[in-house]
Amino acid sequence: MVAQKVQFLKGQNATYKLLQTKIDLEIPKGTYYPLFQYQSVQEEMPGTYGLGYKPVSDNSTALRKAQVKQLKAYLHFFDQQIANLFSQLYHAKSLLDIPTIHRTYFPQYLEKNPNTNEDFFSKEVYTNDFEWNVNNGERKEDVSLFENQSTFQNRRNRALDHLIARFSENFNAYVLMMHQIANSNTGFGNLTVQPLDMIKDKQHFLKQYADISYHRGLGMQYLNPPVSPYWDTDIRAGYDKRVAALLGINDIRLRDIVTETTVQTQWTLTTSIGSIVFEIVDSSVALSEKWNWAQDNLANNAAYFIAKHAGKFYIYMGTKGEKVVRIDNKFNSFETALSYFNEMIQSIYEFFENFYCIEHILLRPFPFFTDDEKDLFTVCLKDECYEPSNGDPYSFKATIVLPGYIGRFRNLNFRIYAEQIFRQEAPAHCLLKICWVNRADFLSFQNAYKAWLNHYGKFRTTQYFNNPSSTVNTKALKLHRDLLLSIKALNTIYPVGNLFDCVSSEISNPILLGNTSLGTI
Repeated sequence: MVAQKVQFLKGQNATYKLLQTKIDLEIPKGTYYPLFQYQSVQEEMPGTYGLGYKPVSDNSTALRKAQVKQLKAYLHFFDQQIANLFSQLYHAKSLLDIPTIHRTYFPQYLEKNPNTNEDFFSKEVYTNDFEWNVNNGERKEDVSLFENQSTFQNRRNRALDHLIARFSENFNAYVLMMHQIANSNTGFGNLTVQPLDMIKDKQHFLKQYADISYHRGLGMQYLNPPVSPYWDTDIRAGYDKRVAALLGINDIRLRDIVTETTVQTQWTLTTSIGSIVFEIVDSSVALSEKWNWAQDNLANNAAYFIAKHAGKFYIYMGTKGEKVVRIDNKFNSFETALSYFNEMIQSIYEFFENFYCIEHILLRPFPFFTDDEKDLFTVCLKDECYEPSNGDPYSFKATIVLPGYIGRFRNLNFRIYAEQIFRQEAPAHCLLKICWVNRADFLSFQNAYKAWLNHYGKFRTTQYFNNPSSTVNTKALKLHRDLLLSIKALNTIYPVGNLFDCVSSEISNPILLGNTSLGTI
């Protein structure tokens, strides 16, 4: 019989024309257990113990009643441990998930018995504040009785690392680079690494992983965009989104990065924590100079300090104690002002950190372009130009433009890491030009790129299908030339280095060949 059964099963697997034959194993159905509803071990005890819903007789002696209570208190310790274990198992789905959580240990306070709906035994054992301590901890830095903020951040980061590793990705290099920046005094290294920021970056990466994975090779839809105009939308190439996620840039929308262009005494920046109002302290003296300095240093945390005025604490921008700009918020204590500053500077980083990427093939000349100097990229025609790529500035080339005056973008260690990511994620046959530019050059490129981008799709479809008018051609030519001119003018800026004598330290802002600006005398 066994041999016949085996032969029958082999025949089923081999006979694929039988439609009713099941080849794959059925997926087993799980059994749901309400782990969050804990039933006390005391209810499993014999009735003679007087535990659970079988209380000791009222006629029992005082000694007997005291012994029962003592046993209840002893067993309740084990109740609490087992209940916490079940609660942790129930919340494993939250621990190994992407949405934000505020704890990694999930204690369960035993208050009501689900079987009798009566108060649990804990009210006879613990103090009145025990429930609060279980859920919130005993100290300010505690998350619960079982973990503090440091433990939570460490465990949450490890859980997210596990989820990221499932896709053969990792954030180790990013984390190490950020710690290197925080612990370095070279360049503009006055930055700090917040574990919560790392958690946020990893969650953001995982949330959009499906999109940045199978769309990583897709470009922008220039000719038939889903919305028009492009600006202030999230229409970006898959390459842009993936690189941004790997660099911890969470707002990758096509938008203005330089937002203020007119000299004024007061302006407002709208960030994730609300509107931040900046005001020039003394606008009657060197207003234009102060405004330009403030715009260049909005995302430089080293330009801020906290000072007391008229009994209140304010956040200022300035150098060497000079108050140039004041934030229009007043605080009752230095600690409150510092807490707000940490949130504010983080929101400013998130607001300004972005980049633009343009493929050179999109800027190839059209038939009616006549001025080679204005309409074409510069081509190396000298005898010493041995590189084949110098003869063709359009094929397999792209320019990436970043604001080099903002936050960690000022730091050379971050730039090295970011350039490695840009090149690593780009197709192997593509050559990238990466520019970390100042605010003036970035504004010029931003305006030219924005105007060209919003007109490009319409112009290309018109050119190929409807024979565009001279007006359309003239506008397209002007936008093309403006963009080329702004690209040719791009130059990477570097931190200013310091010269030292033989006695002074060379740790802060040293002169690095090819990576340092000598400044002015």
